[in-house]
Amino acid sequence: MDTEDKRRHGGPAQRSRARVAAVLGLGLAGWPLLSRSQAYPAKPIKLVVTAGAGGINDTLARMISVPLGDALGQPVIVENKAGAGGMVGAGIVANAPPDGYTLMIAASSVFSTNKHLMPHLTFDPDKKFVPIAQVARTHNVVVVSPALKVDSIQGLIRYGRENPGRLNYASAGIGGSLHLAAELFAHMAGIQMKHIPYKASPPAHADLLAGQIDVIFDGIIVAKSLIDSGKVKALAVTSKERTPQFPDVPTVHESGLPGYEVYGWFGLAAPAATPGHVVERLNREVVRVLRMPAVRDQMLLQGAQPVGDSRSQFQAFIRSESDKWGKVIRAANIKMD
Repeated sequence: MDTEDKRRHGGPAQRSRARVAAVLGLGLAGWPLLSRSQAYPAKPIKLVVTAGAGGINDTLARMISVPLGDALGQPVIVENKAGAGGMVGAGIVANAPPDGYTLMIAASSVFSTNKHLMPHLTFDPDKKFVPIAQVARTHNVVVVSPALKVDSIQGLIRYGRENPGRLNYASAGIGGSLHLAAELFAHMAGIQMKHIPYKASPPAHADLLAGQIDVIFDGIIVAKSLIDSGKVKALAVTSKERTPQFPDVPTVHESGLPGYEVYGWFGLAAPAATPGHVVERLNREVVRVLRMPAVRDQMLLQGAQPVGDSRSQFQAFIRSESDKWGKVIRAANIKMD
């Protein structure tokens, strides 16, 4: 190499330093992406349950919190923030920093029905949350009082048509999923049923046994002991398929009301603007947790069916549920103050 080439390319030591710098440069170019994926999570994660302790929402949160924390390498701490149909807890999460350290597990009402029921909501759930994954679905059952001489869904529909306005039904509150399930049933069947809201299941069950309540749409696990005792009759389950708890009980769909399908469901979400790589990581780990045999078995014992879908699937499901129940709520003119 002549003197001019040496000046242009440098000597061996200079060329060696240049190669090292180039290699380091390439490595550092990939460093932001690598460090970003490794940095989360760097501290404990708060999982807000939008209902009180002891309910199915709380139970599901505690079932996934430990294995999810193990998968993420940081504790997942469950906090109950109940009130206003789940909107107290939802509001806390909606206003939390969008950094992946405050998450929400909530029932379908928070995601898809409260915005149709509550005209004075201070925020739009569609704009304030990014869905992570649907966690689980629960099955409901249509139960009738022994005083009502009805043995099938077709018999219930026939009785309702022959006795307009005489049927009543109980639920755990106005605008709840079981109230809406009954309203959808009445609408599709072309019958009228009077709604009698209760604050809890036990008094509703007592009045059902006493014949003061004709029908109740109830959670399978809540109603199971009554059904097993033979004191009330289960006419049908509200899901599209039969359930392992009551394999001999038909579905409403197959009992003469085609297309009827209702689940309770629960989902995981983060504040809007949470970084995409954080949401993707959370989705992957939640799906992995929900596929664990131990977690799956625990949920099935509680009458819940694990789901674990993709972010886009969950988003599409929320939209379809919102459209479905919005129509029911408007048709029945249901409102919550």
